[in-house]
Amino acid sequence: MANTYKNIVQKIIDLLKVAAGLEEATDGSPDNPIKKYYFGAPISPPAYPLIYVQFASREGTGRADTAKHEYILTFEIGVADRNPNEDDAEKNVYDLLELIDGILDVQVQLVIPED
Repeated sequence: MANTYKNIVQKIIDLLKVAAGLEEATDGSPDNPIKKYYFGAPISPPAYPLIYVQFASREGTGRADTAKHEYILTFEIGVADRNPNEDDAEKNVYDLLELIDGILDVQVQLVIPED
């Protein structure tokens, strides 16, 4: 699989979807904690909590040779929740962020080096 921005975003979403506590709700399991994952920030989401992933920026490191350049890629992961008790929504977002941090700490290589 090529290292395109789209493929990297999809890989991040796929990693999160299979993690305990971050499973996406489906017809067969509507009680899973995340109602929907989005490829980019949704404009008017129909259900909460949700997670979105999008490409944010690319910065050159200054390391290069005649054929290759090294970049630092930044991706944004957003988490949103809604609850009549605002504090509950905020606390749930923090819980979800801690789960996401734990997953990404373990899965550090999202881009496969190309030879």
